Amino acid sequence: MSLGQQPQLHRRGFLTGAAALGLAAAAPSGDGFKWAAEAEARALASVGRANWTRLANSLTGPLIRPGDSAFTRFADGYNLAYIRQERRAQGIALCASTADVALCINWARDNKVPLVARCGGHSYAGYSSTTGLMIDVSMIRGGHWSKPEEVTFGAGSRNGDLYDLLKSANRTTTHGRCPTVGAAGFLLGGGIGFNMRLHGIGSDAMTASEIVTADGTVKQLSATENEDLFWACRGGGGGNFGINTSFTLNTFPTRRITYFKAAWSGTRTEMAKVAHELMTSFEKAPREVGSRFAITAPNPIGQTKQFGVNILGQYQSDDDMTQAVLDLLGPALRAVPASQRVESWPEHPGPCVYQIAFRDYWAAQTRDLIELDGPFAFHERSTFLTHSFDADTFDHITRLMEGWRGSDDRGSHHINADIRFFQTGGAINDMRADETAYVHRDNVWLADIGLPWTARDGQARLAANVRWMNGLYEELLKLTACNRHAYQNFADPMRKDYESAYYGANLARLRRIKAQHDPGNLFAFPQQIRPA
Repeated sequence: MSLGQQPQLHRRGFLTGAAALGLAAAAPSGDGFKWAAEAEARALASVGRANWTRLANSLTGPLIRPGDSAFTRFADGYNLAYIRQERRAQGIALCASTADVALCINWARDNKVPLVARCGGHSYAGYSSTTGLMIDVSMIRGGHWSKPEEVTFGAGSRNGDLYDLLKSANRTTTHGRCPTVGAAGFLLGGGIGFNMRLHGIGSDAMTASEIVTADGTVKQLSATENEDLFWACRGGGGGNFGINTSFTLNTFPTRRITYFKAAWSGTRTEMAKVAHELMTSFEKAPREVGSRFAITAPNPIGQTKQFGVNILGQYQSDDDMTQAVLDLLGPALRAVPASQRVESWPEHPGPCVYQIAFRDYWAAQTRDLIELDGPFAFHERSTFLTHSFDADTFDHITRLMEGWRGSDDRGSHHINADIRFFQTGGAINDMRADETAYVHRDNVWLADIGLPWTARDGQARLAANVRWMNGLYEELLKLTACNRHAYQNFADPMRKDYESAYYGANLARLRRIKAQHDPGNLFAFPQQIRPA
């Protein structure tokens, strides 16, 4: 199969991916969805039309109001569960400069209007939405090379913009796979990607940033200037301390990669064995390997009736590492009969399909490893694993996955609940837990349960599926070597202990920094870092 024919990869996996559903599936009220009401808790203060007009006349960029033709395009976020008329902003400021951002912050504070920053709108919990003023930085997206090895770019840049900048110098850093995700949110929460085991998470590469704080002051951040705030912005989560308007990252030269992907389908016991073989094998992989694999549950009312496992990853080396990748995949490939394996993608059905290819770095990132989902409704729950699972644990987990009641995916791509395992460790764990705000430095896998749904599912089925997900998550925390931490960029409104889950032992320092730079708690949202 030629490179141009490669299928695009999706968040839910490539054979059972949940792509754009084209529907408004709001999170229902009732059992398991109290978090939806919590996200709407802050009421909008009464602001006169004249005040909005004054703001519009002061900005360099446009102010969009309800009823304007472009309003819906900028108001709605990626997770369809949070698209509701009553939660849309009263104004969206498309800021063209840092000065516009400062002006908006001062206006919102003085008028007691809730505010939120927005770039890509991919917040898993809809936290980049507000009933007040949305400060959209997507117009602040230019970039340049500040040094031969350092790139500086505006906070409105999406991952795709960063790809273009990096590709122009044949350099890279730890980046995400979805080109429409805002680079700011990715970095502020840590930033996981296939380069992280070799070079650390995205925020580890941050050498400087610019931020506008609650008093409207523009501050430059680095290891020698506003050091505490710089420390907090390297993994402390977006929206807590101010609105960042630019970032500077250290980069490294690209190398060719051997990229790989494989998918299996079969019985529960077969897929439990495949998953265990993958985790056991890849645990021994060198740091040049980045991988993510997933177990997908059968959909009893949908299109996919079997369990599935899929894996995707890369091996960085200027040499073709096809044989090394085959050695890593070998135990899992041998878990199905050899006569039923095929080396093509994806036209040939069967228990196992895989592909391995030696590529130029950016050709692989933008054509083979890219993730192109459209908006859909979902909830996710994550935790970190301090060591790999044994076979009995995979057997137990897959038994629990049979409890998912399914989703009505007629008219859409295949939809499956799943558990994804992102391979961590390596360079991430080389840093001390308190060296940056990103505290998760003692693990080898990040596990993430995903629950998608469509508008056809109805309240009763969705509530039952949420109870199933919560039960599976609590069991995951109990029966494995989890440290009960969770990844802050996979925001989980159901975690009531979110501060300790996201920030661990770094929380006390983060709360002091929050109190120092935002004493009035202007930057508030349901899972904020609370001021000390």
